Amino acid sequence: MTDKEKIQENIDGLVTLRHHLETLLQQYQDHHDREHALMAESVSLTRQALEARLESMNQFRAQILSERGEMLTKDAYEAKHEMLALRIEANEKQLASIAAVGGVVALIFVGVELIMRFVAK
Repeated sequence: MTDKEKIQENIDGLVTLRHHLETLLQQYQDHHDREHALMAESVSLTRQALEARLESMNQFRAQILSERGEMLTKDAYEAKHEMLALRIEANEKQLASIAAVGGVVALIFVGVELIMRFVAK
């Protein structure tokens, strides 16, 4: 084999190695690009899921704030409760007075009836 043939064989081998390295590099680039595309898609889907969760949380917060406006405050409850307790106490006293007067009236009627029985005989 002559020197020229050896050089040509080495050149052919280099071309084949070069082609192989270019193919590997292209495959790496394709995989790398695919990885970036998948990461971007993952970020996009995660962002959409997060936005949906945040939206539902905002709706829940709005519902709580709306319901809070319908609730009584502790101070208002205690003031109304105290007022009702005073009214109940006043009603109980009034009923006790009425019962006492009713008892006195009943005793008067019983006394009048007894007097009428003794007088009528």
